[in-house]
Amino acid sequence: MREFHCPSCRGQVPFEQCECTSCGNKLLFDTANLKMVRLQDENSRDNREIIGCNWSVEGMGPYCASCCLNRTIPNLSVLRNVLLWKRVEEAKRRLVYDLRRLQLPLVSRNGDHIAFEILSDESGPVLTGHRSGLITLNLAEADDVERESRRIAFREPYRTLLGHFRHEVGHFYWDLLVEGTKLRASFNLIWRVRPKLVACDAVGFCDGLCRFDRSHLADSARAPVR
Repeated sequence: MREFHCPSCRGQVPFEQCECTSCGNKLLFDTANLKMVRLQDENSRDNREIIGCNWSVEGMGPYCASCCLNRTIPNLSVLRNVLLWKRVEEAKRRLVYDLRRLQLPLVSRNGDHIAFEILSDESGPVLTGHRSGLITLNLAEADDVERESRRIAFREPYRTLLGHFRHEVGHFYWDLLVEGTKLRASFNLIWRVRPKLVACDAVGFCDGLCRFDRSHLADSARAPVR
């Protein structure tokens, strides 16, 4: 992440900051020009008060370029959900910032659009995943304790909210930029030289992931408690 500065005092400010800690000016992130501006210079809407969203709004809509991608959000009558959703949206804004910086499209050739479902498991299990541009994230992943317990169970050295978003959006861009192109041949070669993982075809890949997860869960269950 690059450095950002207050437009008034030029002090360095974090990407998520709504107010400059040096001069006290209220800030917005200008999504068109990818820089910090003063609040009175741009539009701000609903989610600034709810979850501290510091992005400007383009046009007359109520939501910024990140918030407007949400198809479903958790029940905000539950305070814990609001606190966890704030963390989720902070990570999602970093993802959308990267997509804009890299000028990647948000719509596929067949019309699939990147969208997000942020779901709580209060009513049943929620599986994080991707389907035709729709990315589903379990709100519990924003709970540090819950996420760490899952990281240990799956023996993952790296498990973060931003990591989840990058992984799932990667499926979208694989289908858009790699699958069906000459680039696919290079990835097939990589899988051939790593036969212990999974087959290079899509079905084999999914089956291999399932076998990998089941074997690691079984190993975790058999491992002695220290």
